[in-house]
Parts: sequence; structure tokens; C-alpha cells
Amino acid sequence: MLFSLLTGIIFTVTVATLISNERFSESWLGSAIFGLLLIMFLSFLGFRYGKKLYKLKPELPFDAAEEIPTDFSVIARVKIEKSEFIKLSYILNYRHPVNIWITIAGVLMLFNVTSLSPQQMENSSLPYLPIIVILYTLIFTPITVWFSANKNLKNSALLKENVTYHFSSEIFHVTGETFESKMQWSMIKSVMELKHWYILYLAKNRGYYIPKYAFETAVDESQFRQIIQSKNDIKKKMQQ
Repeated sequence: MLFSLLTGIIFTVTVATLISNERFSESWLGSAIFGLLLIMFLSFLGFRYGKKLYKLKPELPFDAAEEIPTDFSVIARVKIEKSEFIKLSYILNYRHPVNIWITIAGVLMLFNVTSLSPQQMENSSLPYLPIIVILYTLIFTPITVWFSANKNLKNSALLKENVTYHFSSEIFHVTGETFESKMQWSMIKSVMELKHWYILYLAKNRGYYIPKYAFETAVDESQFRQIIQSKNDIKKKMQQ
């Protein structure tokens, strides 16, 4: 969000400077309007997401869950590798329709700039505005995703430790190298299945990441899926 606001300020100052110096070419008017709307939209998304995080209710204490049953039906042992989590982070980021649209916009801007002939470049001012959009969408965003994934891996015990999940139809038990907790299924807001992952979301961008290879057998994974499908109060995006 801060980068979006900073980019917006630079964008506005650049346009104002070009106009005051009579260097702003009418050929870049469409790009200027598009860039301004894009930056305003990104800033709005950042503000909206920050507001949601601020209002997010804290999780219930783990010890408020029911007693852990002894008849767990499914066990998954997880040790997430750095490379696979970074890859997952990019997949999740570019699954969002807004991010797809913004990336396409950046590619179109890049094509527009690189297709200009030397004569066209001489007859118009330097295309600062499309360059800002290109830098934001094609360079800053991928770098941000990479740093965010590495930060999560460094700070989250769930991601950097050997973790064992014990699933039952009532609750599930999570054991790491430095922690142990139990969770009611009612605290899971949604479940997403990807080609190689299951993600149990506690909230947006917060949850449990379980690679499919963590299940010892196909029967274990099938039983896990049956447990998920039986929870009518959990939103599900499962593959067929």
C-alpha cells in the first residue's frame, strides 16, 4: 500500500512537471489516465485489505477446543521446502483475477513502449507513466511476493518446522518441533485444493499449508477429503 501511495505521488509530480514544462505529449494522455486509475485502484485495494486485517477478530485459544479424541483417522507429516513454498506463493498471487489483469496491463504497456520507433521517441517526451506501471507490475510485484514468502518461512513455525497433523471428524491436532495445538473445524473458514496442495484458511492469507505428498497413502488423503466434504459450514474449492 505504501509503495502504491509513493508511486501515485511520483506519478502526479511527474505529470505536473511535464505539463508545466510543456513536454507532456497528447500521445501519452491515454496512458496517463490509465496509469492514474491503476495506481488509485491499487491504493484502494491496499487500504481495504489493511482495514480487514485491523478488524480481524483474534483466533480462539486452542485450549478452548474439545478434548482430543484418540481415534484420529488421518495423519499427515509436513516439512515444507523453501522452493516449493515460494512457487506456491506465486501461484496464489497470480490466481487472483485482479493480479492477472494488472499483469496483462503491464505487459501491454511494455509492448507499447518497446514498439516505439526512435523517431517517435524523439518526437515525444520520455514515457515515464507507462514505465512506472511496468516497473510496478512486472518487477516490484514479483519481488514483493518472493520477499513475503521468505519472510513467512522465516517467521512461521508451521512453515519451517517438521509438523504432524492428526485429523478426526471433530477436530485436528497439530504438533511441531516447538509447539503443539488443537483446532476445532469451526475455526476453518475455507479450504482450497490445488494440484499439489491443500490449504486450510483461518482467514485471508493465513492458514495451514499441507502438500499432498504429506499423506502416507492414497486412502489417507481420500479420508481427509471426506472429512472436508462433510463440513457444510466450510467454504470449499476442491478439484474433481
